[in-house]
Amino acid sequence: MIKKLSIFCTISLIFSFFISSCASTQQVDEENPFIDVEVKINPATKRPYDFEGMNIIIGDWYTDPGIEVKATEQKMLKAWHEWTNATYNVNIIRKKLWGVNGYFQMVENYCVKDYFEEFAENPDDNYVFVIDESIAQQGVRAGLFYDLSTIDSISYFDSIKYNQAAVNRLNRGHSFYSFGWEKDETLPGVYFNKRILQEHGFTSEYLYDLQAQGKWTWKTFENLCKKFTKDTDYDGDTDIWAMSSDMMDFVELCLASNGTSVVRKDVNGIYYNNLISSKTSEAYNWMYDMWQKYQYPKEKNDNDDYCYNVFIKGKTAFLVGHQDLRIANHSLQGMMDDYGFVCFPMGPQGDKQYKTVVNPKIAVIPSWYSQSRVEKIAKALDLYLTPVPTNASYDAWKKNYISLFRDSRASSETLEIMGENKVSDVHLLINNFPAYEINYNVLNGINTIEEENYFKKAAIAILLDYNNNFGKLDDYQKITEKEYKEYIERELKLYEELKQNEISVNFGDEDLPEVDTSNTTNSESPELTVDNTSEAADLTSDETDSEKEEEIESEEDDKKAGKKKKNKKSKKAQVD
Repeated sequence: MIKKLSIFCTISLIFSFFISSCASTQQVDEENPFIDVEVKINPATKRPYDFEGMNIIIGDWYTDPGIEVKATEQKMLKAWHEWTNATYNVNIIRKKLWGVNGYFQMVENYCVKDYFEEFAENPDDNYVFVIDESIAQQGVRAGLFYDLSTIDSISYFDSIKYNQAAVNRLNRGHSFYSFGWEKDETLPGVYFNKRILQEHGFTSEYLYDLQAQGKWTWKTFENLCKKFTKDTDYDGDTDIWAMSSDMMDFVELCLASNGTSVVRKDVNGIYYNNLISSKTSEAYNWMYDMWQKYQYPKEKNDNDDYCYNVFIKGKTAFLVGHQDLRIANHSLQGMMDDYGFVCFPMGPQGDKQYKTVVNPKIAVIPSWYSQSRVEKIAKALDLYLTPVPTNASYDAWKKNYISLFRDSRASSETLEIMGENKVSDVHLLINNFPAYEINYNVLNGINTIEEENYFKKAAIAILLDYNNNFGKLDDYQKITEKEYKEYIERELKLYEELKQNEISVNFGDEDLPEVDTSNTTNSESPELTVDNTSEAADLTSDETDSEKEEEIESEEDDKKAGKKKKNKKSKKAQVD
């Protein structure tokens, strides 16, 4: 008995020691989760990279150092950055340098060597500045930002580490001057009201299914809007509207979906006016038609964001806007109806891919830094920005959007598609470009897009020429706002004279040749399917599709018979 007890005690002691060892090992791993990470070796020294305590400040105008890090992913990222700093003997920090009112002027100043050496708190500090479009092109023109294409040791075209929309934001030929790593947070698309879909016989997932099958097109969108927009009292005036969309988001997405934009950039980085290309004209004509027929009208005292409140109250089926309505100071949390979120439909002259538009945060390095200094900064940041080497899912970012939606398909399908098909909004880089005025005038029937181009092309030419030519360092603060306003005033005066004298504008064939439609693709739209039981709609039912299409055509014929259609189609369009 004593022998058995001794054996039992020995086994217990060994087991206890084993458990204690495992716990100790687990504790060590928690304290240093990157203990097994391979340290990167400098090929020049054959030793781990050592930046000799170099200070690198990533400056911006919005970082809040007081925010407590709570999420697991954020804690791991913070730990990874601390490990990187310690391992490679570097001190990289993110810091709010100045307030928004003075930040961009100070960035320009710090990108000038003489100013920096005279006024910087610590001349040995190395700066990387996060900027927006307000000084981006201006800084390139003035030669303030370093040409990152000369850095051979870094692959800025690594899409896992670097935001490619940011890398391609400021480029001239083979040269590029910006980079970025942050994920694009605001991706505009189409919200839809599931209740309204179901009340009209469609399944609540109908738009998701169209999107997944590649059948979500302009024509489908228009057919649905026809179905949801109604004159309930038959007095010739619309009583129920299909959509309440943000005008700027609607225009930008429509242009992108048709493979175009109001300003384009050629392979050498030269900007040019693209207002009356065939794709742009087609997009504006379609937008005008949609806006006039199906957009919930803006009341006299409404702000531009009225469209969000209308959709949230369940008055419209569609809202074209950003994925996160908090940027417009709105929230869908209190919305009574269920909703979904899909990409903007594909246009007839697009590349058959759903598109979204981004305005990425971009970072720049002062051009006066030496080549060796920039190489060190770039390599240290490259190590710092390496994704956290954990077993965490690559899709962990989706957790940030769970609270914004009420179904999983918005993040698992729509945001995935958007992440792969982003285009940058080029005109935002052109300070004072009159995009809002153009969009407002065309969509509200004041002018056609050809008339807008006629009245504004001279002013636009000045803005583009200014951005297409490099200047001297002491010229970068000179902006053409005065010349721009003078041109606008002259063009508006001419327009008023033409209206008073009822003189038609001469759009010569030389400027506006006839459209060559031989290469135009007519996207086939799926027939609108209906399930009268309000259950899941059968997208493959030919009989139901045919009945629904006949019903839509019949309703449209009735409307045409009772109303005089206003014709504001464009006169001509220029081939791309």
